Amino acid sequence: SSHALHAWNYWSKLLDQHPNHTYLLLQMARLQARYPFLLGTAGGITTNSSSSDGSSSCIFAKIRTIDPYFVGGMDTYALTLAKERNKSELGRLCSELLEVNDKRHETWAALALYHHTCGDVEKALAFLEKGITCNPRSAFCHQIMGGILQGEGRLDHAIVSYFRANEISKDVISYEGLVEAYLSCSKYKEAVCTAKEAISFAPRDPRAMTLVGLALMSAPGSRERGRDKAKRTLKKAFSIDPTCKKALFALVDLHIEEEEYDICIESIKRAIDESDGVGSSSSSSTNSNSVDKLYSK
Repeated sequence: SSHALHAWNYWSKLLDQHPNHTYLLLQMARLQARYPFLLGTAGGITTNSSSSDGSSSCIFAKIRTIDPYFVGGMDTYALTLAKERNKSELGRLCSELLEVNDKRHETWAALALYHHTCGDVEKALAFLEKGITCNPRSAFCHQIMGGILQGEGRLDHAIVSYFRANEISKDVISYEGLVEAYLSCSKYKEAVCTAKEAISFAPRDPRAMTLVGLALMSAPGSRERGRDKAKRTLKKAFSIDPTCKKALFALVDLHIEEEEYDICIESIKRAIDESDGVGSSSSSSTNSNSVDKLYSK
């Protein structure tokens, strides 16, 4: 979180010197899309929209106002709109991208996300395949494909997609998908190894720490020792980022199993107090359908 805030402040200062610079705006939009808590610090960015709230989707909209032919990063914009369930704006973005350039993977990724929000999984997968054909090294397309396949219960195929995304560009989100998919098909050894690889890649990232905790608490064998280590790891993740819901819910599950109900209540109260005013994403990690599971990543 501190690194994200530092990066945000860095880009903000550059934007003050070069207003309306699309590359700078793109970096800030991408950063905020990944770290929604930055919403409260976005007051310095203005758009032409009277309903502008400084959110990542508003920053992306400003980029398109400045340069309607700008395609880079529009896959992330499409994902942001999908998270917001803004189907009409997402459809309009797809139409515009098709007119501008139908040879870019961002265009087909946006179309895939649009059809996924409409519930047409097979069409979404077909468009992602087309995006990968346009750019075989699009980690984004492989990652989204992994999320859709995971949501459909096609775990072996999801693992292949996440693995390919990580081969192209390592990312904690791909590690999250891999660990969750491995756990879902009871491949505990692979889950633990992948979680450890994630924390080697991003040792201070609370999401990577949470993966280690989840893998250890789920793996059978030496359960007691694994649970103790999982609890320590999850507590560390939560102390670094009080908005990390996965770490909180995993901790609560561990305490419930041990009938430590007072600690559960105290942990949840503390989380509410510490995250109050930090900002929140429009997607909920507690939703159960495949669309929500995909977009909550």
